[in-house]
Amino acid sequence: YLKGRYSLNEMTLGGSIKSLEYFQRAIEKDPGYAQAYGGLAEYYAYATYGVSSSSISPKEAHAKAKAAALKAVDLDDTLAEAHTSLAWVLFIHDWDWEIAGQEFRRAIELNPRYATARQWYSWYLAAMSRSEEALAEARRSLALDTASVSIRRSLGWLYYYTRQPEQGIPHLQQALVMNPDAVETHQILALATMQAGDLAAAHAALEEA
Repeated sequence: YLKGRYSLNEMTLGGSIKSLEYFQRAIEKDPGYAQAYGGLAEYYAYATYGVSSSSISPKEAHAKAKAAALKAVDLDDTLAEAHTSLAWVLFIHDWDWEIAGQEFRRAIELNPRYATARQWYSWYLAAMSRSEEALAEARRSLALDTASVSIRRSLGWLYYYTRQPEQGIPHLQQALVMNPDAVETHQILALATMQAGDLAAAHAALEEA
């Protein structure tokens, strides 16, 4: 399970595919392990927008993500990871804003120190046009897990979306120091530097990607 989390957090295609294998092996070893189903749900949730394997259709990925998330919650309703996975699926795929928000807040209530819950809740808040709250949650998530490539990149990306690229660029650059092979991070850095008016840096980031 931990190897699956580590691989998924690499934010690369290869890491994502490895994470699927690890989560499946964890479930084989213990079919009642709720966290492994939560990890599986996140893998399939990512699969619809390019981070994971493109061999699965968005419709199939959605169904698998939701089934795994519901299984995780069914196995352990007190598990913050399970509620976070379900919230993410409801948010990204179902656009069920009200229930997704409830699930995110439930996850944070269960474990205020679970960084991923705050990370994905920040994107939910951004989608609800609550930009300052979104950035505050993203900064909290980073404070809880400074070693996460995903969280570091997520904060940089949010600064781009809130038209504050100068504050986000250092986070994106640090994410690339942590994992220079994450192609999408180079692409996001290009968008941020272009928004900041540094076209040469944007061109270099795209060339690297």
